[in-house]
Amino acid sequence: TVPTCRVIGEYFDQITFPFKRYQIQPAFRAEKPQKGRYREFVQADIDIFGSNSPIADAECIAASIDLYQTLGFKNTVVLINNRDLLSGLPYPVIAAIDKLKKIGPDRVLSEIQQKGYTLSQAREFLTAASKTTPDNKLQTIFDYLLTSGFSKTSFQFDPTLMRSFSYSQGPIWEITLPEYQTASFGGSVGGGERYDNMVERITGRKIAGTGVAFGFDRTLEALEVYQLLPTIKPNTKVLVTIFSPELLTTSIKIGTVLRAENINTELYPNESEKLDKQLKYADKKEIPFVIFIGPEEAAKKLVKLKNMQERTEKVISISEAVTLLSGNL
Repeated sequence: TVPTCRVIGEYFDQITFPFKRYQIQPAFRAEKPQKGRYREFVQADIDIFGSNSPIADAECIAASIDLYQTLGFKNTVVLINNRDLLSGLPYPVIAAIDKLKKIGPDRVLSEIQQKGYTLSQAREFLTAASKTTPDNKLQTIFDYLLTSGFSKTSFQFDPTLMRSFSYSQGPIWEITLPEYQTASFGGSVGGGERYDNMVERITGRKIAGTGVAFGFDRTLEALEVYQLLPTIKPNTKVLVTIFSPELLTTSIKIGTVLRAENINTELYPNESEKLDKQLKYADKKEIPFVIFIGPEEAAKKLVKLKNMQERTEKVISISEAVTLLSGNL
């Protein structure tokens, strides 16, 4: 976020605002790595600069819900709060309460005391935070989400959500997968906040900003746990086998013709392998068609085309093979 704000401030006169951007890049964590919190991780960001309206925040939240529901997490819940409601709390207290779901109220109270407050003060802070109610900004966000077709169960006001980044201000939110709980991050796979003063602090230019970051690695881990990753099938349409070393040149020429016709073709890379092994290779990779060119086919300038799904085969000319393979048959 900081480098982006620097770029926004430097090139503000070349940018049309409001400015929307996204990026995916590797990032590094200084804290001790643990499950779901890797030393190096991939982070995806969405940001909107130049709008101080809560509609910009709502757009980022809507994109978050839509993304995770599309991935298959139908129970995605975005927890939402407004840091402006917590303006009476000292920052060290906010940082402690931010850990409430992870470590529980007793340890939060203890941590607040360690920062120099009495137990009575710590309890007052925690009570004050939990009793806040949504303001007009949050209501605008909620109305936007409902109008956009998101159900009431996909987002909720959470008065104890703090987002302990020192630059957070205004609406803040966290993306959670209730069915994916871990001790290290409690089901959170991303979050966002408004940071209206960051560009100004870095470059001196007053440009509002809001955005959300998705934890790519956490999300991938959750997809694996809940078996939501799609089965990736190869794009190869046809495997050209090599009957023998003597017919290698013929197979290469056939493969070249098919590729010239934009047919995704793979040439088996070993002229010494038996045809049976080449067939098993095509079967394991789920390649739908296989071409054989034996001595008889080569002499007649024909090929044998095998349909791996139907287990049928026909001897045809190369031009007929091109027509059949181009027609997705």
